Amino acid sequence: MDDELPFASHIVKRGDVYWRVRRAPQDVADVFSTRRVQRSLRTKDRAPAYAAGARVYAEIEAQFAPVRRRKGATLDLAPTNDWTWSDWRALAEWLKATLADNDWRARLKNLRGTAFGEGVERKHFWRDDSTVRAHIDLQKRLNAITVAAYAGERFAFVQSLIRRLGVPLSRSSPYFDRFMGACLKAEVEYLGVFFAREGGQMEEVVHPDAIEGRWRQAAEQAPQEKAGRL
Repeated sequence: MDDELPFASHIVKRGDVYWRVRRAPQDVADVFSTRRVQRSLRTKDRAPAYAAGARVYAEIEAQFAPVRRRKGATLDLAPTNDWTWSDWRALAEWLKATLADNDWRARLKNLRGTAFGEGVERKHFWRDDSTVRAHIDLQKRLNAITVAAYAGERFAFVQSLIRRLGVPLSRSSPYFDRFMGACLKAEVEYLGVFFAREGGQMEEVVHPDAIEGRWRQAAEQAPQEKAGRL
């Protein structure tokens, strides 16, 4: 139990030192081993504790953002009205990397350690027949489809993925057509990765977290803005 009631939200004193305490949010609580995330503010005085508390709050909140992205939760981020084409193009690259990462994680689930040894048979990395057939059908469709038709058919799918980042997708955006074209290209290129893996090629691809984008800046800025309002 905390030694005293907090004089500010989530700031408590234990012994001579103040601490920042944050209960793990319900949507990510199952990922953390403890119910509360706690950080020492390394000060015995209230005034420095106030100042340090906002900074540490932002650091703690930053731990929750990637967990929410992995769980598919939506972040409350800034709008995209000031985005340029380079921002949307980076988001399309993120989509491609996410599809490839989802596939790779699906392949890893049932692998045994022997699959990583010398002389490994490619069948160890194969996806199930129904998944392969679905990818074959999708590849045929995407190779024949126009960007306009793709935007109509795959809008909800693309939106469901980028929603994890809290990025809104609007048909009224001046970059909508170009972005959907980039997403079509990203899906076609991902399918190339998928079938290369089915053929035994396991070259490393870019992880989604390695792609820099405005959505990441917004995710980092949002907790800081909240901390500033405490």
